[in-house]
Amino acid sequence: MNKKKLKRSEILQMAGAVALAFTVGSAFAVPIETDLTTSSDLSFNVNGAIYSNPGTLSNIISGTGVFNTFVQIQNNPIEQGYNTSARGGFPNGQDNFDTNNAAPSNHDIQLKDVHTILYSDGIVYRQFLLDINEGANQVDNFLSLDMLQIYASSTAGNFIPGDNQAVLGANNALGTLAYNLDSGADRRILLNYSAIGSGSGRPDLQVLIPNSLFLSYNANSYLYLYSRFGDKGCVDATGAPDPTGNACKGGGGQNFSGDFGANAGFEEWANLVGTNVDDYCATHPTDPQCAPPPPPDTNVPEPGILSLLGLGLAAFGMIKARKKAA
Repeated sequence: MNKKKLKRSEILQMAGAVALAFTVGSAFAVPIETDLTTSSDLSFNVNGAIYSNPGTLSNIISGTGVFNTFVQIQNNPIEQGYNTSARGGFPNGQDNFDTNNAAPSNHDIQLKDVHTILYSDGIVYRQFLLDINEGANQVDNFLSLDMLQIYASSTAGNFIPGDNQAVLGANNALGTLAYNLDSGADRRILLNYSAIGSGSGRPDLQVLIPNSLFLSYNANSYLYLYSRFGDKGCVDATGAPDPTGNACKGGGGQNFSGDFGANAGFEEWANLVGTNVDDYCATHPTDPQCAPPPPPDTNVPEPGILSLLGLGLAAFGMIKARKKAA
C-alpha cells in the first residue's frame, strides 16, 4: 500500500480547517441553560454555586435595613453592569454600563457586608439576592441571566474605563475574579418574574456562592458584582430563537412563547442587612469553612537553605564513613 507523504502546505491547510471548525463550533455554541421558570422552590448547583427561587423569598420586603440594593441595571433588550462608588470618576460623563448612577442604588460593598448561610448540603455560602422587574404576562415575564462574575479587591471605587466588556477579568480592573458563572463553559440562568408571585420589591433569585472562594480575602475587601441579562431574547413556541420578535408580540396565531430580553423596569442585586439577619460565620467563627487559612509558617527554611542543609548532612555522613573504614 502506497503511503502519500503530505506536503507542508497541505498539512497547514488541514490544520487551518480544523481550527476553523472549532472556531465556528464555539461561535454557535448554545449555552447550558438552567431553568427556574416553571415554578418556585427550584434549586440547582451551577458551577459550584446554588441558584434557587424559594417561595420564602416573598417574605423579604425591600426597605432600609432589610433589602440593601447595591446595584441597579436597566436597558432594553440587553443590559449589563456592576456596582461601584466611582460616580463622577468616569471620563466624559460615561456611566458603568447600564447601571443607575445614584449613590443609594449603586455603591461599593465589602465582604463583611454579605452574610453567610449554612445550607442543607452542609456547605457555608455567601448570599446574594436578585429582584427582577419584567412584564407581568405569560410572554414578557421571562429574563435570562447570561453572565455573573464577582471580583474582590483591596481598593474602593474600581471601574472599567470605557465600559469595555472585553477587559472584564483581563486586566484586573475590578479586582481578582473570585467567581464566574461561565467558568469552563457558557452557562445561562432562566428566570421568571411570576414564578414566586412576589411582585416588584421582593427578590426572585437567590445565589449562594461558596464561602471557601473568599477565605483568602480580608473581611474588608471590596466586592464588585458584574451581571448581564437578556441575551436569550425572544423565542418561538418551540423555544427556538426568533430574531424577528414576532413570536413575542402575541399576534399572528403564535402559540405560547417567551421574551427573555429585558423589557421593563430595572434589575437590582442586594444583600440582607440588619440585626435580624442570621449570619452563620458570625456565630460560628471556628468552623473551618469560616476561618481563613493560617498564614504561611515564617520559620520554615527556604528551599536554598534546605539544599545546603542536605549537602552538609551528606558530607558529615561521608566523613563518618571514612573514619570507620580507617
